[in-house]
Amino acid sequence: MFLQYGANVFANKFQDSMLSLYPYGDYSSFEDPGSFVREMDAVVNNLVDLSGKLVASINAELEEASNYDLQSANETSNLNAAEVINKMLARQVVTDLLVYKFSYLHEMYKNASVKLKKMPETNPLFDDMPFDPPLTRMVIYEWVRNMVKTFNEAAMVEDKLSRTWTEIRDEINSNPKEPSKY
Repeated sequence: MFLQYGANVFANKFQDSMLSLYPYGDYSSFEDPGSFVREMDAVVNNLVDLSGKLVASINAELEEASNYDLQSANETSNLNAAEVINKMLARQVVTDLLVYKFSYLHEMYKNASVKLKKMPETNPLFDDMPFDPPLTRMVIYEWVRNMVKTFNEAAMVEDKLSRTWTEIRDEINSNPKEPSKY
């Protein structure tokens, strides 16, 4: 099996759970389409699971930050926290676009893998494309490679702002505002 855990180029909190996609040449030993597609399916299914966790993580963090009481004695910390929360809202939009792109790539992968396995066509876009099996394999690999790339982009966006929010939240928690005497 050509799958490897944790060999991701980008450092993010999902790195240890990711299956690696090897260079295309490493998959050339598979003679039947089913074996090739099974290898790609393992990577794709792993990415789909991780993308769900990524979206859930971003949503939970945004909900927590939106309900957070910015009550620090240090006014700069409060302003920084408010700025990070605004960036989280922008991150949500960027992540939604990346997830939409990921979903599109996943759909194209599924349709190309169906074509390679010579199953009935599910997408009319591919009806007029007579791919040869080697070309179909390259197309499938390219869809998967782009899925990995898109997931890594989304994970990097999530990770950078998440670390910043954690630091600011800890700063606010360690330096609470004194209650008013009146």
